[in-house]
Amino acid sequence: MSDRPRIAVIGAGVIGASIGYHLSMDGCDVLLVGPAATPQPPMASWASAGGLKFQRIEAETARLTLLSSRRWPRLAEELDSDIGLRLWGSLDLATSAEDLPRLQAQLESDRARGMQVDHLSGGDFAEVGAQVSPLVAAGNFVPSGGQADPWATTTAFLEASSRRGARILAAEVRGLMVEAGSVTGLITADGREGADLVVVAAGHWSAGLVREAGVELPLRPAGAHMLLSGPVPQTLYPTLSAVGRLLSIKQLPSKEVMIGGGWPATVDDDGKTCRTRPESVAGNLQCAAAVAPWTGGLELEHAWCGIDGETPDLLPLIGPVAELPGLYLATGFSLGGFQLAPAVGRLVGDEILGGAAQGGLSGLRPSRFGSFEPGWLSSFQRTQRDTPKW
Repeated sequence: MSDRPRIAVIGAGVIGASIGYHLSMDGCDVLLVGPAATPQPPMASWASAGGLKFQRIEAETARLTLLSSRRWPRLAEELDSDIGLRLWGSLDLATSAEDLPRLQAQLESDRARGMQVDHLSGGDFAEVGAQVSPLVAAGNFVPSGGQADPWATTTAFLEASSRRGARILAAEVRGLMVEAGSVTGLITADGREGADLVVVAAGHWSAGLVREAGVELPLRPAGAHMLLSGPVPQTLYPTLSAVGRLLSIKQLPSKEVMIGGGWPATVDDDGKTCRTRPESVAGNLQCAAAVAPWTGGLELEHAWCGIDGETPDLLPLIGPVAELPGLYLATGFSLGGFQLAPAVGRLVGDEILGGAAQGGLSGLRPSRFGSFEPGWLSSFQRTQRDTPKW
């Protein structure tokens, strides 16, 4: 790379925007390309619930989780923008005696990986601002958790990148430029854009982009819905979740209540649109009411869905593509990508510019899957998750 390398980032969601921001801070000539200048449906950064949970930490994402938990409290000031940040904590619950061993194991694991977690029971829930079912046995509370606005956060990263000299191009990427076995740029409807390195951070659309360059990814579209009530009196402060359940509940600064947790939506055949599933909506609402009965009286005003990329192990693909020099991936963030974005941007930037592997990314390399049977890969890419039985 030159002294001022030109890096093209495909994908203007929160992951791509964070990478572009950190690279522009480090003096790179950055081109950020997305279908629009701000997150649009059905992008995950548009549809996301914006939870900052920092619990159930996977070994492979432990460093990313810790770094992000330390960055979020000062991110609004750093980006000079209101990102809707509310650090009211996150509370992960055990709703039965059978869940208690799992909750305890997660408490020990998260603490061992460096996260501050408090174990709560009984009247402790009211003290942190959570009204829950009397059947809830215990919970793990992370004081540094909370929520932020995904659209505002992504836009703030993009605007901060632009202020530091990044060029933001609203365009559809038609393909990658490949010369002599290396990626040398990208192709849009308006022409070609050369680059020393291309970072593909385009969610599930990443698979199609690199396929045309001869690289197959174990990545499929994953649709998930979010549900929103009208405003109600302040009832909940921390973000709620529960072990063994697909559930997240949060009350926004606007007093509206948002309910989700990864219940599947249907991704249409075009891969560009999705539809909520009535059975997923019903199951999600029943699950929420079992944990927080007061949600059973909410009037649902809006339901929507977004699409992200999902890998077989539900962990992202981050790192260079060995068989195609000049190409770097940061995709597949179907679980918790929003909260990891600040650390992903920083570590990816350090790796690209430093030329040395970053420890926090080592377990997320695209090469970890090795080779796979073509039939299996094709089946995985075509299959969508079923709605769980409630």
